[in-house]
Amino acid sequence: MKNLNDQKRLIRLHQIVGADGILPICRSTVYEWIASGKFPAPIKLGPRVSAWKVSDIESFIAKMEAAND
Repeated sequence: MKNLNDQKRLIRLHQIVGADGILPICRSTVYEWIASGKFPAPIKLGPRVSAWKVSDIESFIAKMEAAND
């Protein structure tokens, strides 16, 4: 079972996308997917700061992998 703190941990977009990120996609693709409901919506931390729950991103990746099998 995962630690509760890991499930609540937040990560920023630069940690998710790009060459060093979890997903090899660009920022604009993420925002297109959010608008279409395909990607989890971010949590607003401030007027110009957003982050995603690690558990939401892990669920998204698992769903994408299952779709490709």
